[in-house]
Amino acid sequence: VLGVDGSEETSEETLGPEFLAASHREALREAQRQLKFLFVYLHSHDHADAHAFCADVLCDPAFKAFVNERFVCWAGDVRRADAHGLAVALKPSAFPYAALLQSVDGRASLVMACEGATSARDLMDLLDRASDAHAAPLAAARAARAENELARSLRDEQDAAFRESLEADARREAAAAAAAEEASRLAEAEARAAAEKAAAEAAAAEALRAREALVARRRLEKSQSMKTEPAADAAGVCKVAVKLPGGARRER
Repeated sequence: VLGVDGSEETSEETLGPEFLAASHREALREAQRQLKFLFVYLHSHDHADAHAFCADVLCDPAFKAFVNERFVCWAGDVRRADAHGLAVALKPSAFPYAALLQSVDGRASLVMACEGATSARDLMDLLDRASDAHAAPLAAARAARAENELARSLRDEQDAAFRESLEADARREAAAAAAAEEASRLAEAEARAAAEKAAAEAAAAEALRAREALVARRRLEKSQSMKTEPAADAAGVCKVAVKLPGGARRER
């Protein structure tokens, strides 16, 4: 924030509005960005009324509050190149010099100029009337910006909804793929378990048949190895009876 005389010094004279510490072109761009008027004060030490204007007008509490709220503010000393260049463009005929500039679409225009001594109240009235009279371009720019921001917001919402839809589709596809993979895994596991069970049952049946065949073969071998049973009334012969676990009874 610059002082009221455009300097960076801090003294009683510099307790004025919140002047931007920037070139006047940067201040115009800032005003356009904020869609506000640019309040300009050109200070000249060579004019006797300059000190009184700084002390009585720019440092007036009501005036400071007014311009700080309504405008972007910039001040410069005409002894410096930037302020001198702006003075050449504005062509002030007297100092102190205050002006209201407007910048829309990069084109700056002079809205109001106050040249020479004045009071804080009179300058506030001039600024108020001028800003009201020339409010249409800024109002149109605000409306256009609001419309563009609304359109951008709608596009952003649509893009967000589209992205969310894509993400939801991707999640559903991933879930479906995972479910299909799990179902395939379960089916393979069930098929493998069924095959293993069938193989185990077949092996068990084959083992049972082998055991039964072995038992039958051994029985046959045993029966073939036994001598012919003698007659029951032969001398030196006794009868042996055996009861099997299954309840059957065998005699010889």
